[in-house]
Amino acid sequence: MRRSIIWLRLVLLTLSGLGLAVLTLYGSSSLLIGPNVKVIRDNNNRPCLNGIGPRPNFDCDNLPQNEPSIAVDPSNPNILAAGANDYRLELLKQFSYFPIWMGYYRSTDDGRSWSNSFIPGYPGDISPAGRASPLHDTLGMSDPVLAFDRRGTLFYAGLALFDLDNDQNGLVVARYTDHGATYAGATLVVRQPAGLFTDKPCMAIDNSGGLNDGNIYLGWTRGSDVVSFSRSADHGRSFSSPQVINTPRTGPRRFPAIAFSCTIALGPSGQVFLFWRAFNLCHFNPKSSTCQAPSLDQPESINMAVSHDAGRSFGPVSTVEQIHPFDQLVSTLAFRHWTFPSAASDGRNVYLAWEDWLPGRGSRVLISCSANGGQDWQSPIVVSPWPTGHQLMPTLAVSDGLIKVAWYDSRNDPGFSPSSPVINRLDVYYAQAPVGCPVHFPASAWRVTQQTFRPDLRIFPVSTRFPASRHPFIGDYIGIASAGAETHVIWTDNRDVVTSKPCSSPDQGCFNQNIYTATIRSR
Repeated sequence: MRRSIIWLRLVLLTLSGLGLAVLTLYGSSSLLIGPNVKVIRDNNNRPCLNGIGPRPNFDCDNLPQNEPSIAVDPSNPNILAAGANDYRLELLKQFSYFPIWMGYYRSTDDGRSWSNSFIPGYPGDISPAGRASPLHDTLGMSDPVLAFDRRGTLFYAGLALFDLDNDQNGLVVARYTDHGATYAGATLVVRQPAGLFTDKPCMAIDNSGGLNDGNIYLGWTRGSDVVSFSRSADHGRSFSSPQVINTPRTGPRRFPAIAFSCTIALGPSGQVFLFWRAFNLCHFNPKSSTCQAPSLDQPESINMAVSHDAGRSFGPVSTVEQIHPFDQLVSTLAFRHWTFPSAASDGRNVYLAWEDWLPGRGSRVLISCSANGGQDWQSPIVVSPWPTGHQLMPTLAVSDGLIKVAWYDSRNDPGFSPSSPVINRLDVYYAQAPVGCPVHFPASAWRVTQQTFRPDLRIFPVSTRFPASRHPFIGDYIGIASAGAETHVIWTDNRDVVTSKPCSSPDQGCFNQNIYTATIRSR
């Protein structure tokens, strides 16, 4: 026994030296949480000696990135791809208002290191690929969503702003072949006229190996009240005309409602589960003439529509669960946050996670499941019943017989109050449970971040013309991807932001918000 204890201590010391944490789970198995890896290659807040200006492969100016997405190549799990809102083009004069492009980051060593670039077509891109892209002359991009197919082709979806004066915008999907190494063009899915702003896209790819293998499914919200959907059956070369899935002019009890965000889970035989939040407009704008006292008290919901023919058509809209969202409105002190759902499937059961405000406790991540194709849903359970802290932005994946959830968590904030916004301290936490419906999560959750960060920093530099620059902002979601026993979590992090001195130049670290990732291994 003594030799076993000494051996265990040596193992723990060795793993600690490698930046790994060992956590006991389910008796004999364990989790290894790897070191936090900065995805962005920058100069670590040192002056930019080559002069201020954007470089696709290096952030010499220490500018922000946020709202990340991550994907793992199922044909080679050592290869990862990630994207984020990337502000490195901020200093270009071509950006008159919307100083964001979509960064593309790739790892070939299981997330230990990352290369950096941009989606071609960005302002100043004179390459043949950039000139040929439907994004050429585009004013900006945002809201990245990434996914691989089984052949190792990466698909990268995002929003594009085409014309600021006429408010024309749309949705574009870029393709990268050769396991994400080679850019192979981009496809314009939809271009919206003024007044119909495209927002919050979601994407899933059928990797079942069945008749619908390789199909790409896209959802998004259009304007303020429409959920739209499109599909590709030719590996992203073309997409179907958008079909309207939902127009929630009123909520479940006739309150004024809008549709917000979406998430997709897939079944084994062409089932497409599309979820979104029905948002009570009266909570956002209580002074509206349409908002009477009863409307202000009406609960919101997560809604769903299901396709049984690989996205060609959808059945009626149904309500999965009424929710009590924890929405944090933007201010000079608090970052913006909305309650959005995240979905995944194990091929038999469908899982849905979101955060809900519990009286006297604050926001908690809840999860529910359906074992019969969305007809019935388990009563939601709390993933991590920790007594303090708010839990935000859950992201969900399923692999290796496990349901895997990551989220932001403020449990380490000594100033936490259930009725107060998240301001001082924020971390990322993770939990997992065996697949199956009903779901049973253990009480334990594990800290992923090695350093707590402040989410309340106003880190946007020159762009006073960009509304978010006047307030803290960390994006509206984080990401997760999993293959086998390995899970990769990606998030926005302010640990590198310099707060001790005013900045006279954008390369001195005052705006150095970064994307971080960590690899979690089940053993």
